[in-house]
Amino acid sequence: MKETAIFMSVFNEGKYLCDSIDSVLSQTYRDFILFIYNDASTDNTKEILESYKDHDKIKIIHGEENLGSGSRCHNRLVQEINNITFKYIALCDGSDLYYPEKLEKQVKLANENDELGIVGCYYEHIDLNDNFIQTVKPLETDDMSIKKMAYFSDRQSGAPSLYRLSVLKKVGFWDDRVLRCYDTDLHVRMMRHCKVQTIPDVLYGYRVDGAHSEDKVASWTDWFKRLRYKWYCEQIGIEWEPDYYLNNHFGS
Repeated sequence: MKETAIFMSVFNEGKYLCDSIDSVLSQTYRDFILFIYNDASTDNTKEILESYKDHDKIKIIHGEENLGSGSRCHNRLVQEINNITFKYIALCDGSDLYYPEKLEKQVKLANENDELGIVGCYYEHIDLNDNFIQTVKPLETDDMSIKKMAYFSDRQSGAPSLYRLSVLKKVGFWDDRVLRCYDTDLHVRMMRHCKVQTIPDVLYGYRVDGAHSEDKVASWTDWFKRLRYKWYCEQIGIEWEPDYYLNNHFGS
């Protein structure tokens, strides 16, 4: 049985998909299976995935309808591992890159400390032509510092992280209602049950288009505000209504 399941959800990632898959397959750590969910892509993604269908480290699932968010795609992949024993789950976006020692370093640290439920790392932003943009180094790397900032910042990005499956199960995996910043929401819920640590090494390449629109930035900002209200509702035991703060003109 493999130790780590890697989840990759893809939608129209044909241009970068081979590089992303190959970066996972090139890991120095070998005890994994890569689960890829094709979220009803309309480009050549399906044809590319079919070229990997016989690889012994890859399992491919083609969705018939577009689920529309990473949280829902990840939860769809959870169904694929229900009858398989894994210790960890890692993520990789369909246009991003694993650097060779990513999993080796994260799994080693997690195996050395059973209290760790989330192991992050530094990562790089790269553009659509593989050019380096910047290195992202969260200031907080230890458990308490990360937890102190989690309510105010989503710098502990989800895709570069390694998760302990037992803690993921305890919090019910991803929340399908959260369409953006869903990894931030997951982290906050998991941090109530485990410790978290960031490895101060660049182990992941995160591809960005270099031009976030004002509408996209506003959407992220609105969803982070929704999440703050969600966490408050969970704390006091009332039902979360995602648009409640917007409809009632709450500020930041």
